[in-house]
Amino acid sequence: MEITNLILPKAKRPLNSIIIHCAMTRPTMNTSVYDIEQWHKARGFNEIGYHYYIKFNGSLHLGRDLNKVGAHCKGKNTGSIGICLEGGWDAKYDYTPEQEKTLASLLIHLTDEYTISLQNIHGHNEFDKGKTCPNFFVPDWVKRLDKYLFV
Repeated sequence: MEITNLILPKAKRPLNSIIIHCAMTRPTMNTSVYDIEQWHKARGFNEIGYHYYIKFNGSLHLGRDLNKVGAHCKGKNTGSIGICLEGGWDAKYDYTPEQEKTLASLLIHLTDEYTISLQNIHGHNEFDKGKTCPNFFVPDWVKRLDKYLFV
């Protein structure tokens, strides 16, 4: 997916980091932003906690307004952007090449748009040792961003 062809809302709040998550859904599930929002509301949130959601087919979906502080990583929401990947069931890396390409394009767009250092892109598991989400070590994945952009 080519992010530059999409019109993404511009945040007015200061942003300095990105945190990547997974939905912990099975590959056979077809989970929407609406589904995740309902799960979050059942946990007491007023809306979905993530700003972006990337489905198995690589489609990018808007979640919480980027001007609102997310509800995706306790103690790290202020100044951060939350991105969630469909999948990750049973602590597995089951993401598709389409998701990887969309994630890479989105990360490049967001880091450029908000002058966020690549060192400030993290996985949820880096802040909550009880979590495996997103089931990979994000700093290592980020080092290979160019692999996804020139395919």
